[in-house]
Amino acid sequence: MAKKKKATKKGLNDSPVTKQAASKKKAPAKKKAPTKKKELVKEKTKTLESVAYKRIALEHVLPDDLATIFSNNFVVQNDGPEFYFLFFHTQPPLIIGGAEHTAEKLEALDSIKTECVARVVISADRVPSIIRALQDNYEKYKLKESSGINEIDLS
Repeated sequence: MAKKKKATKKGLNDSPVTKQAASKKKAPAKKKAPTKKKELVKEKTKTLESVAYKRIALEHVLPDDLATIFSNNFVVQNDGPEFYFLFFHTQPPLIIGGAEHTAEKLEALDSIKTECVARVVISADRVPSIIRALQDNYEKYKLKESSGINEIDLS
């Protein structure tokens, strides 16, 4: 009487595994989809934490054909998370003539048109840095003005 040899197959660790044992082994558990918001937030947080961060410098490029436009009037408005900076150029009217003629022209004048030369939209979170940059540069300007230095520092 000959013994029946059990059929075997190689497992992951190269040790023989019987067909019965192999069929009883569970398949690797599938990652189940998050069912609650908390689980979803945790999963996203883990993903964000695994991302490496790197500081990358910006190179400010001014094209040769970029127009420089004079502005002597501006308006700032905000709409939700955005701030609108509108820059205007106001050209005073040219009134030539004697005192009577000038007085008549000024009396007839109800308004002066001012042309918008640029409109810039900026997110609200960037506004504090713009305010700081304006304050810092204005302080430098006042210091140079009071000391009589007329050099331009674009930093």
